[in-house]
Amino acid sequence: MYAIERFELEDPSFHPYTSKFDYYLDGKLQLTALELRGKKLFDNPTGGNCASCHIDQSGVDGSHPLFTDFNFPALGVPRNPELRANANTTDESLTRKAGERPVWSDRDIDDVAAFLATLNDNYALKPKQPK
Repeated sequence: MYAIERFELEDPSFHPYTSKFDYYLDGKLQLTALELRGKKLFDNPTGGNCASCHIDQSGVDGSHPLFTDFNFPALGVPRNPELRANANTTDESLTRKAGERPVWSDRDIDDVAAFLATLNDNYALKPKQPK
């Protein structure tokens, strides 16, 4: 198990950090207003409170976030497949409890979906235009 853990942590294929969000963290681009609203909702402790478990802040050493608090580790799969690898889908169960009204409005859900879409790797970073 230790060997698999080390492989997952050290092999770049498990964390290429080539998403739009990663480039945003590196200061290479800006997120859109829609994506920033989604991030704000993602981080809001009285709203979705997603970031309480899916930490989206850079590490103290500047490392990119893994979107996990490691309370529910998975062995043999990437640590955060539901957010980084499959961020192009929105699971409505994240926005409501069974039998209750959604915490977020339809616009809020669209905003969070836009933010989650920034987590997909292999984002085509456009070269900066000369001023």
